[in-house]
Amino acid sequence: MCRCVTNMKVKLKSHLYSQFERLKSEGNIIEYVFWWVSRITMIYACVIMPGKVAPALYLAIVLNTLATFAVPVFSAIFPQKLLFGRLSFRTQTYIDLFVLVGCFFNNCVDTYSVIEFYDKWLHFFTGFGCVFLGIELLKALFPKERFSRNASLFSAAGFSFAIIVIWEIFEFLSDFFIAGSANQGYGIGANFNMLFFKIFGQGAGNTGQYPLFDTMFDMMAATVGIVVALIVGVIIGRLVERKKVK
Repeated sequence: MCRCVTNMKVKLKSHLYSQFERLKSEGNIIEYVFWWVSRITMIYACVIMPGKVAPALYLAIVLNTLATFAVPVFSAIFPQKLLFGRLSFRTQTYIDLFVLVGCFFNNCVDTYSVIEFYDKWLHFFTGFGCVFLGIELLKALFPKERFSRNASLFSAAGFSFAIIVIWEIFEFLSDFFIAGSANQGYGIGANFNMLFFKIFGQGAGNTGQYPLFDTMFDMMAATVGIVVALIVGVIIGRLVERKKVK
């Protein structure tokens, strides 16, 4: 019995040490500090937000707070034979960015009154960020494969598009069946002061089409973010290749 416990301690110590070595190789001190800034910020939100938001929204804040600990916890618990055990620590950085931009600044801070069309910028950022998150997931899914830069970016772009579409479907269903159709504005007349109409013109601005405009504009903003991410990814890839040649 004692020998079994000792072996378990040795294995656990070895596993934790290997994860620490991974952390040093995959991340850097700036990212590590950012993780803790994100965690402290979200824990603070959990403390101050009860009673200020609906229970369902507060639950989302709590879950987002837990997400800031996800990758280190998964790496400590799961073996690298499983996907969760292979997630890179860089993945945690992207998760924290989504948590702060999508949850904290969206629900805990009145960002909408400060930044005009924050929702559209949020979708742009989501489309952009999901491309790089997709690359990390691709590495975790196929650790033995070595994909070309273009293949990785193409696959990650598909992942980002899927996330955007799934989110819009979820948003529609939750608004329509949970919150009620009025929440998504089916009875609201077209507001021609909206940025959508300023860009594309009045078009078929009929009452009842407001949700369609909002959803399509969200997807357009996300698509622009994906395209920008692909351009950035190609530029970064070429810079890395040039450094290797030198």
